[in-house]
Amino acid sequence: MREATYIERMSKIQMTNAELRAARQRMGLTQADLSRVLGVHWTTLSDWERGAASVPHQAALLVELMAGNGEILALARQILRCAPAQEELVT
Repeated sequence: MREATYIERMSKIQMTNAELRAARQRMGLTQADLSRVLGVHWTTLSDWERGAASVPHQAALLVELMAGNGEILALARQILRCAPAQEELVT
């Protein structure tokens, strides 16, 4: 049996609420920080972490990529420095 390619493995990424919380904490990000990088409201991220809602594949994939690649995490930190806080986005 052949080894799954990187793309095949990434297409099957799933993440539990506990795995999401642990990855965020390992990266040293707050819920507000990670929600800004993912483009969701912090309450949505909180729902995922509490298990009130499932972690979508796209979010799990991005978190997995950030957690496993220092360059991608550094890019996320640059985005955080440039992006307005969610309170600033409310009109």
